[in-house]
Amino acid sequence: MVELRIVIGSDASGFPLKDAVTRHLQDHPDVSELTDVGAFAQDDPEADPVRAAITVAKHVEAGDADRGLVFCGNGLGVMIAANSVDGVDAVIAHDLFSIRTSITRNRAQVLSMGSEVIGSGPAVELIDEWLRTPMPDPAPQKEVGAGAGAGVGADAQQ
Repeated sequence: MVELRIVIGSDASGFPLKDAVTRHLQDHPDVSELTDVGAFAQDDPEADPVRAAITVAKHVEAGDADRGLVFCGNGLGVMIAANSVDGVDAVIAHDLFSIRTSITRNRAQVLSMGSEVIGSGPAVELIDEWLRTPMPDPAPQKEVGAGAGAGVGADAQQ
């Protein structure tokens, strides 16, 4: 397995889960580098979900990290914010199937979780699987308009 550079961030409500995951990843064999962009306490006055998610996504987009983890209360706000960064795909996942397919089918570089949705034990187990799941090579881009049935809605017409 290739060691990954991980960037991690949260808002105040996601801090307890981020803190548990951070402690788990500090000596993780699949992690070569761990960058924490905050929140740095549950009552951190600077903690902001949009800032944390965009900072994580920008690290990934710039190539400073291979993958990112973001946490808030339900995981949705930070996922939406991370997806606002061009070239970065973020998903929310709290189950094994979604964790695996977020990489193998969706090539998502950022994983979002909600601290009010999942406990730290199950989250750590799922993140371990996420780290072990290799990112596939990008699929070749199809030329738009090439051939019969190309384009949006082509499957519905067949």
